[in-house]
Amino acid sequence: MEKYQEITKLTHDFLGGELEKLFIEYDNPTFVHIQLIYKDDTEFQLDYEVDIDLKKQKVIFCKHELTNPFEKTNLHRNKHFEQALFDYLLKHKRA
Repeated sequence: MEKYQEITKLTHDFLGGELEKLFIEYDNPTFVHIQLIYKDDTEFQLDYEVDIDLKKQKVIFCKHELTNPFEKTNLHRNKHFEQALFDYLLKHKRA
């Protein structure tokens, strides 16, 4: 996952967690769905999902939640993290 070291760093810096899984799906060259799963300091697993429209320069929040075997807890979005993801994708945009 060396290719995505910057996203690992963003996850640590903005969400305070360790990136465990990363899914990046391009619907087309300008619309991207990102899902990442990370663990926080207490070893809880969290899921963060956004859609990014590079053409319209817009981030669409999907979800940020704590998941465990018994329940799901919705968490607030982190707009600074989302902006950092957007900037990363813009910098590495496919032609």
